[in-house]
Amino acid sequence: MNVLDLVRLILRQLHSDQEPDVRNEAMHEIPHQHLSAAKARRELDWSPRFGLEEGLARTIAWYRQELGEAGTDRLLRADPAGSALLPRTHWSLAGRPAASEAMADE
Repeated sequence: MNVLDLVRLILRQLHSDQEPDVRNEAMHEIPHQHLSAAKARRELDWSPRFGLEEGLARTIAWYRQELGEAGTDRLLRADPAGSALLPRTHWSLAGRPAASEAMADE
């Protein structure tokens, strides 16, 4: 799964008709990143409690509970000043309670 696939999945779960805004303007980015939970599984005997889609659904539910429906709608809008919580061009779920345990099985 790449970032664009993840963004589309999030938009689908938000029942949004928006399209990702891909600009290809980033400079000095790592060209390829591969994430794996294999070491955590092996050394910590860790396993996810739920998959990616359920983790996203829980994360969205958390945002809706904390921010209300208007708050989650605000997450989808870009802020010209760059101060939105999650501008359309910068998606991040790091540190959110539900998403931190969500992981797609390899």
